[in-house]
Amino acid sequence: MEDPFLLPDMDRAVRRLNQAITAGETIAVYGDFDADGVTGCAVVSIALERLGARVLPYIPHRVDEGHGLNADAIMDLRERGANLIVTVDCGVTDVAEVGLARELGMETIITDHHVPPAVLPDAVAIVDPRHPKATMAPSPLAGVGLGLKLVQALHQHLQSPVPQQFLQLAAIGTIADLVPLEGENRQLVAQGLASLRSDPLPGVQAILDAAGVDAATVDAEVVSFVLAPRINAAGRVEHAALALKALLAHDVDEAMPSAQELEQLNIQRRALTKGTTDQIWPQAEAQRNRSLLFVADEDLPAGIVGLAASRLVDAYYRPAVVVAKQKGLSKASCRSIQEFNMIEALTECRDLFTRFGGHYMAAGFEIETTLLPSLGERLNAIADNRLAGLDLTPSIDIDAEVSMGAFTRDTLQFIDSMAPFGASNMAPTFLSRNVEITEARTIGATGDHLLLNVRQDGNPWKAIAFGMGEGWVEGTERVDLVYSLGVDRWKGQETLRLMVKDWRPHNGS
Repeated sequence: MEDPFLLPDMDRAVRRLNQAITAGETIAVYGDFDADGVTGCAVVSIALERLGARVLPYIPHRVDEGHGLNADAIMDLRERGANLIVTVDCGVTDVAEVGLARELGMETIITDHHVPPAVLPDAVAIVDPRHPKATMAPSPLAGVGLGLKLVQALHQHLQSPVPQQFLQLAAIGTIADLVPLEGENRQLVAQGLASLRSDPLPGVQAILDAAGVDAATVDAEVVSFVLAPRINAAGRVEHAALALKALLAHDVDEAMPSAQELEQLNIQRRALTKGTTDQIWPQAEAQRNRSLLFVADEDLPAGIVGLAASRLVDAYYRPAVVVAKQKGLSKASCRSIQEFNMIEALTECRDLFTRFGGHYMAAGFEIETTLLPSLGERLNAIADNRLAGLDLTPSIDIDAEVSMGAFTRDTLQFIDSMAPFGASNMAPTFLSRNVEITEARTIGATGDHLLLNVRQDGNPWKAIAFGMGEGWVEGTERVDLVYSLGVDRWKGQETLRLMVKDWRPHNGS
């Protein structure tokens, strides 16, 4: 990994942490409630605990507290004896809250990858690649990646190696946050997945066991479709502290009750996502010709609106804003497309928000409900301007059209050499036409996924289509498939499989 002391304020952060550990101060580790923030909070908390620190991990409630630091949490942490707060994946915009902490006698170290405001918080250190005094181009590290860099710097200062197990959490959070898998991100994900397959942390092992997944089979896709959703489900449905509790467990037996509860919450999360999407679909359909989808409704679960917004983006290929409408303050999540910078658009409307933040492709805000019509008009005007003249038809980039008989184990080994795959490093995508379906069945607790046995030119293949169970038409016999290559690993055996991205009935031409 790259030298952590190249990041701004890292030397100040390590010096203050070392002082706190030596003096026996209580260190509160404050993370965000998504998978990036939860894994980041876990890796920093575990590392500090192993170095002998008194640690007080804290994750805010998504609905009751919202993103970032808040006054009630700061006062609670002070009452519980915290002298120092270390943030992970949040804090850089929380000027007033960091000021309150200082008034109460607490200092703050901020690690965050969000864009800093013009006026920075009065923190001991602000470890953020986008800090105004950064001397290098901004790193694409996720929040957990910066938490790991803090741990790496502390170990480097103490002249001790970073335990490889810590990279497991960094890999999970990095993949979940959809940051580019290039440079250092690609390196830490590759090393983290290798560690996870051979010696998983107790909490990670328990979540996999509860989901019925062998740790030896884990790759970036398993993280995306198994681990990350279960960690995120806690914050979306109940409280992310449950996921943190699982990850902080010292053994599998301790972690298993939390892991089993995460499994049930993930089932609830799927049902809530479908219900929420069905509820807002008529509004979205009425706006299908607009540049941006802006839907608002009452009784929407605030933890699910981001997932519903993603469904709209997938269906319409438009930026989407989904608002959980309430009396007084409403909360929203936004998802975008490559052609539209969502956080930039929100920044142009910042005078309307009580709070907002996020990234290019995903963001969120709180707003007075009476201002929603004005916001909808302004965002649509911005989208009309930015997206004018662009073809917004959903599409998949296909690398090659092939016959399935062309694939060999050498092909997979060559493709595997380019892994791990994810944002900015996508797996090669193939098209095969006139593929025979020999068996099709839905799988998963709610039938979300599709398991296929297919054949082309006499070559049989197994295929998995995540999230496509509902759209399958019984009796379909021949299809054109778009897919990437994957591998099933079970009890030391490896079998090639197809990871389906899209399909359509073959028209015979």
